[in-house]
Amino acid sequence: MLRVYSLAKITKPVGQGASESFWLELMAVGKNTSKGHYIVANEYICARLGSFLGLPIPPFALLQQKGGSGLWFGSIDYCLTGQTLPPIDPAECVKEFPDISTGIILFDTWVANADRHEGNMNMDKSTGRPAQLNVFDHSHALFGSEDGKGIDRLNDLKDKFSIEGGKNEPKVVTPYLGAAAGQNRHCLLDALNTSDHFEKWHEKLDKLPDFFIQ
Repeated sequence: MLRVYSLAKITKPVGQGASESFWLELMAVGKNTSKGHYIVANEYICARLGSFLGLPIPPFALLQQKGGSGLWFGSIDYCLTGQTLPPIDPAECVKEFPDISTGIILFDTWVANADRHEGNMNMDKSTGRPAQLNVFDHSHALFGSEDGKGIDRLNDLKDKFSIEGGKNEPKVVTPYLGAAAGQNRHCLLDALNTSDHFEKWHEKLDKLPDFFIQ
């Protein structure tokens, strides 16, 4: 699917090459480690893995200010209208994108993302092309956002589902989850009503190369 992202400004020509290249300025949403030691790592690893699998994660990069020392995770702005898109409607998302919705659920289970709520997904219908789904914000996945947890969180959640429970769940499936995973019940979990695409995404995850994960 063709995906288009926001171009903030065309500045000056690069000044070399026959194809007349220009310097471009892009807008990006960034996070650093000021609110958690693992946030940049969680975002970058999940974005790499999710993009490799084919999930609609906006282009991203690790960034550093000139003369600075701290790393940022930057996600390129995807909103072409210049206005913030509303949170996803789970029922509409599943109806429009049943395949990708299945992939998001399995991916979030795999990376122990217990914070997939309506606000960290959206759908852009303004492009004149088919609606564009955007999936972002993995700062609470993998090693979690709590300093000092890290790999212990992954070990605690091994062989458990991290997406069922949390503080806003309509029901507690596993009592353990409220304390261990502890964010939000996955926003697509109760909306998805088909298993047609499950095997496809399970196979993708199962065949993801070890070298890429490493």
